[in-house]
Amino acid sequence: MRNWPYLKLKGKVDIVDVEFPSLKGNPLQDPWIRSTVIYSPCSNSLDAAGRDIPVIIHLPAFFGTSHQVLNRDPFSKNLFEQADTVILKQSLPFILIVPDGFTSYGGSQYLNSSATGNYEDMIARDLVDWIQKEIKIPPPYGLIGRSSGGYGALTLGMKHPELFSAIACHSGDLYFEWCYKRDFPEAIQVLKQYSSIRAFLSDFWKKEKPHPQDFTTLNVIAMSACYSPNSRSPLKFDLPFDLETSELVEEIWRKWLNCDPVVQVNQYAENLKKLKLLFLDCGNKDEYFLHLGARIFAKYLKKIKVPRHYEEYPDGHRGTGWRFSVSLPLLARSLQKTGRKKFEKAEARNQKLKGI
Repeated sequence: MRNWPYLKLKGKVDIVDVEFPSLKGNPLQDPWIRSTVIYSPCSNSLDAAGRDIPVIIHLPAFFGTSHQVLNRDPFSKNLFEQADTVILKQSLPFILIVPDGFTSYGGSQYLNSSATGNYEDMIARDLVDWIQKEIKIPPPYGLIGRSSGGYGALTLGMKHPELFSAIACHSGDLYFEWCYKRDFPEAIQVLKQYSSIRAFLSDFWKKEKPHPQDFTTLNVIAMSACYSPNSRSPLKFDLPFDLETSELVEEIWRKWLNCDPVVQVNQYAENLKKLKLLFLDCGNKDEYFLHLGARIFAKYLKKIKVPRHYEEYPDGHRGTGWRFSVSLPLLARSLQKTGRKKFEKAEARNQKLKGI
């Protein structure tokens, strides 16, 4: 491990190369040894917490990498600076771990896919094993993420509540009917300029500055690889539309919808009820209309009687990392072994007073 001296933090940041066997031989030939960033509070906090210290895993957003959390902004605090503030002001020590789920398509949605690789296993198996071996703190852990990272945190928590019992989903990909379909016509127009999807991908990575429409198209390709993989297709995935006629292919689109947490909520109802904390928020001016999906998902959770902490705030999709300051203390408290029941009662009371 090596310390990262650039950030002015009370805690310590280390960058570690971690082996993720689940990514070995992945279809895109992306690295299976990934740079992983770890934030630890100051030694006094660690000594006071002992083995009770919570571990929170942060999943980067789409097009995001583990190193991006180290970026400094003179106008806002990055993830680790926010963690420092929470720990110092609220005496809530916790460890933050940031793995790298980037792919040659831009991201993985933290799902297992025959088109990209086993990124669910990367987190739920490999990273969990590494934490237990190297940091020597057993599950359950917390998961936090924004946008695609929020989607990953939510879906992993739905599937593995025994491993991840406290979830914070900030502006997560929810209700695919609104957040994805609107990009399809733009992607169709771009792809029709190329002889094949491979030709587009080759051109994309050669450009010094891809056009915004190129990023939209790459996002659609990446989501296809995540939601509609097909080992018999040339690129091991199917697009949800016909490139010749521009028609939506309902059979493929249904595969996408089956990955939507709004559709999955009843399937994982019992698992959702096992979570210690489920935090959801979104800006009410989100450019991808994810606040509409968040409202729907929160409504469905209430219907099946799953406790959740839901908030909206006046903002869009970008530049909302400051919201981690809201969820991090909630995650840390819910993961503490001592005083957890007290926290759960207080949180239930708070939600009741808000009428949520």
